Amino acid sequence: MRLTKTPYEMLAQKLAVTEGQMADLRLAGDLTVAAFFSADKAEGTRDPTQGLAEKFRRAQERVTDLELDEELQRTVFALKAGPREFAPSTGN
Repeated sequence: MRLTKTPYEMLAQKLAVTEGQMADLRLAGDLTVAAFFSADKAEGTRDPTQGLAEKFRRAQERVTDLELDEELQRTVFALKAGPREFAPSTGN
């Protein structure tokens, strides 16, 4: 069996494409965790995952809405800086 070598540049390009595709999945996961930890446990309050899920869907539909994207990113960074010391995925 003969093994072929794949050029490093091609592998790096494939990795970059894959990382780009995974960015939205990482953000969705981080927002889910953020909603869980920010949830108000009082009955009758709105589920925070619904609000973040709606914002995430809107951000996917309106990729040029930088304010919405920044709001979602701030939510993730607030989780990282929070008292529970959760480190959201970085993609690295």
